[in-house]
Amino acid sequence: KEYAIDNLIVGEEVELDIPVTWECEEYDALTAGEYVFTAVFPDAFEDYTLDWEEVSAPTIIVKVLDAQPFERSAEVDGIKISMTAVPGVFPDDALLSVERIVDEVSTQKIEQAVQDEVESKSTENEQFSLDEMILFDIKVVNEEGVEYQPVIPEGKTASDVITVTFVDAAAELLDEYGEEGPVTDYVLEVFHVDDNLEEVTFLDTSVDGEDLSFSPEHFSTYGCSCSLSSIKSVSSWKDLWSAVYKNGVENVRLKKNIAIESMFLKIFSEYLFITDDTNIDLNGYTLSSKENEDSTIRVANGTLTIHD
Repeated sequence: KEYAIDNLIVGEEVELDIPVTWECEEYDALTAGEYVFTAVFPDAFEDYTLDWEEVSAPTIIVKVLDAQPFERSAEVDGIKISMTAVPGVFPDDALLSVERIVDEVSTQKIEQAVQDEVESKSTENEQFSLDEMILFDIKVVNEEGVEYQPVIPEGKTASDVITVTFVDAAAELLDEYGEEGPVTDYVLEVFHVDDNLEEVTFLDTSVDGEDLSFSPEHFSTYGCSCSLSSIKSVSSWKDLWSAVYKNGVENVRLKKNIAIESMFLKIFSEYLFITDDTNIDLNGYTLSSKENEDSTIRVANGTLTIHD
């Protein structure tokens, strides 16, 4: 449309205040870089046009600089809990507060809820049971004790902006087993407990050596657990022989192809004699004699389970 402006003198500059919004589809406040924002006119001005080719909507450049991550830590009973977050998730005055939960009433109530959740993962062929757990009340507060919850930017998830790590937690969970660890498979996980200490939710857990990490959406009661499986997964003839004959594991599952062979100057048998209630699940792999060796698989009262 064309609009008449009274007393307009050619070459005269006219200033108009037009409200605009600035938009940039690529903008990410958490990623350093330069972002170009373009002015977008409101709907009321949709019929206006810029008549001259050399005139375009104004732009501005916003620079997002690298910032140091927000880091806090606390230590309870020899276990260090560390937290790392991107800037802006917490105020600068935020502190990490951690208390270990040890009172009998709370621990028994939580333990039952965790045990129920662990057992719910069991299947016909594999059972799980809770072996050990440790519990913490984790908060983020200022010096006056005011609690903070993480502010997660729009379009992001907790895993994008915050990580909490239980340093060396695995060492405590597995302490009674020594260097060899449990004779069956085990699972190390972090879980959340609701305010009533009745509902448990297992979280995506990253296990790095003896450290357990997770990304919380909020802070309250969390714990680390070790759950034992009824199955031992093996990847060598030595592991298979030790599981069946040394440790008496009844359910063994292959996780790679295994060739039966003599070991340790023939102290170990070249024969795999499946007896009693032993169940060996090939799990899609092969269990065979090593080339040019007279090794044999013998099945008595046990079971050799073969899956395609």
